Order: sequence, then C-alpha cells, then structure tokens
Amino acid sequence: MECVSCNKSLAGQQYVELEKEKYCLKCHENKFANACEECNKKIVVGQKDLSYGDKHYHEECFACMVCKISLADKDFEVKDNKRYCSNCYVETCGVDNTCPGCNQVLRTGEKKLEYGGSRWHETCFVCTACKQPVGTASFFKRDEAIVCENCHVEKFAKTCGKCSKPITGSGVTFEEQAFHRDCFLCEACKNPLAGVSFTKESGKPYCQDCYSKKFARSCSGCRKSIAGPGGQRYVKFEERAWHNDCFNCNKCKTTLIGKGFHSDGQLIICPACI
Repeated sequence: MECVSCNKSLAGQQYVELEKEKYCLKCHENKFANACEECNKKIVVGQKDLSYGDKHYHEECFACMVCKISLADKDFEVKDNKRYCSNCYVETCGVDNTCPGCNQVLRTGEKKLEYGGSRWHETCFVCTACKQPVGTASFFKRDEAIVCENCHVEKFAKTCGKCSKPITGSGVTFEEQAFHRDCFLCEACKNPLAGVSFTKESGKPYCQDCYSKKFARSCSGCRKSIAGPGGQRYVKFEERAWHNDCFNCNKCKTTLIGKGFHSDGQLIICPACI
C-alpha cells in the first residue's frame, strides 16, 4: 500500500483516503491543506478547519481581536472586517447590542434592523398600532411611535378634498382643506397649481392666466390686465385701475404714486400740469 503521490509505503503509517486514493500526511498537506488566514500556517490533519466567508482559520486563530478568546461555536460581531466577541463589541465599538424591543442581546446570525441609533430584532421592530413587524417597509414616526403605512392611512392620514382618498405623501392645504398635489387644480383650466402662483376668487383657486382672463381689471394706462391679490401692485381710483408703473400724469408722464392729482374726464394730471 503506497501513497498515490510520492509512492512511499504507507505500512504502519497514518494516511488520508480521498476518493479511494490514499495519501501520506505530508503529501495530503501539500496538496489539500488550507492555509490559515491569521497565521499563514497550514491547517493539517487533526486540526479543526474553520471557514468564514471564503477564508480558513485554525480554531485558536479565529479569535476576538481584543480579548483573543476563540470565537469557534460562539456569538460574534464583525465591524470594519474585525471580529469581536459580544462583550468586546459593546465595550470597544460603543454599540449597545441590546434590542430595545425585548431587552435581549442581539446574536450573530439573527436578522437585525437599525433605527434611531439602536439595533432591533426584525421581529421586535413592530407597528405601535397593529403590533405587526414593519421590516423594511415604509413607516411613519408619530410622537416617538412607529406606525406602519396601513395604520397611518387608517388613523392619521388626511382625506383629499377632491378625490376623498387618503393623503400618504406630501400634499397642499387650501382653505383649511388638504389636497393631493395632483388634485389641487385651477378651477378653470384644471392644470395643477402645486408649486405655482395662484389667486383665490369666491373661494376657488385660479392660475394667474385664468384669473387674468376671467376677473382681472384692465389697466387704464396700458390697457393690459392687472393680476389679482398676490400678483402685480396697482392703484384704484373710482371705477378705474392702473399698474403702479402706469399711474403717471397724462401730460408730463411723472409718477403720481403718493401724490395728489386732478381727474379731467379720462385724464389724470399732476398739480404742476393743471
């Protein structure tokens, strides 16, 4: 009986049999033994080969980076590619390894979530209202409480004044009524008003173009429309109105803003031109 690699007799010797072929210990080590990632020595027959990721370690080399205790068959944590036992992880990395939901230690391999500076068991991170796990789904924070999207819609979401459906994202408030951004439209042309200037008339919102066409006064100076509240500034006298820039003496063209003037039919004249 010989080693299949070096042909030396295996009589009375230890050997390893792989796929019905026999190897002496030295040949087996040279051909098949993994090198320890920590000490770079071969992990030979009789030594435990620990595998983590795609790397191999001696049992005693797979240890906590701080206290050096072997982590074989123990819970451990990894941070910045360094391994820590549970105690050293908390003390060295300044991380509270206790789940706020159950006050139990988070163990390696358990599914975890991070929220509010704490780490939670996935099954402990639950909606305050329905007590169902939130997981990686969307949720809302209300007075420190965690509320899943469904419960938020049922209990807290405002109803859109146009479509009567709940508003779960950003919205628009008009006349103390909430609207989806896509539902807040010009009363006349039905174009969206969210994020653009608009004017209220008789409790209804209008874009500036539609307001000008329907309600705006015509400037007695340039004959162009004057936008309503929140738009252009204007001067009103009796039944007429002017843009501020158009409110000028009809003779010398000086501005009449803040000054006295005389009305002569359709003309407005400064005191110096009378």
